Amino acid sequence: FPVTIVMDIAVNAKSHTVALSELSELSDSGYELAREGKLNAENLGEMLNTSWILKKRLSKLTSNYALDEQVAKLRKAGAKGVKLLGAGGGGFLLVVLSPGEKEEFKKRMGQNLCRDITISDSGVLIQKVGSN
Repeated sequence: FPVTIVMDIAVNAKSHTVALSELSELSDSGYELAREGKLNAENLGEMLNTSWILKKRLSKLTSNYALDEQVAKLRKAGAKGVKLLGAGGGGFLLVVLSPGEKEEFKKRMGQNLCRDITISDSGVLIQKVGSN
């Protein structure tokens, strides 16, 4: 029976209290920035990148070489932050860009790999625009 990331983290939770506390503090900081209307691409991207580093500390199963390479490629192409969403193999990489950088990023990464999303109180809506 394969070990899942969640099981791995749960089994080793006591040895990861610092990283778990830092993730909790990061979440609280993000909430405050959003509540105060101060959340932007720069600080959201920084929080996503920090959370990725912390999550990788929690379990060796969180990432692999290919995924780390893809995240590095996205950051090099202009992403302010990258987060893996959708555990269980059916997910996607959420990329945060500064305003006005989307079209250039899409050119660098390929139109077919990019989808626009809208984040609201009711969740995330993925929008497929055009035939790309």
